[in-house]
Amino acid sequence: MPSKAVKFKQRDITDCGAASLASVAAFYGYKLPLARIRQYASTDRSGTSVLGLTEAAQKLGFVAKGVKGGFDSLYKIPKPAIAHVVVSPEEFMPEGFQ
Repeated sequence: MPSKAVKFKQRDITDCGAASLASVAAFYGYKLPLARIRQYASTDRSGTSVLGLTEAAQKLGFVAKGVKGGFDSLYKIPKPAIAHVVVSPEEFMPEGFQ
């Protein structure tokens, strides 16, 4: 049974994807250090790719896939989910949706 939503804070600028996945994992009762998720997701100085995030989620036992869509499609996908939102051409911001 999923627990209450838990939010993990980023430790540095490259942790946003890993912290988002850690929050989803905690929602389902997983207790993993952020460093482990960073490792699973191959997080590097550039951050975490969508592929890395998907592979890390699968290593944790989740059914995960990367999809592309508009903001309206967020209401059609199962929750919780992680969205890779483009804020500007130079900046991305993952967001968790419930």
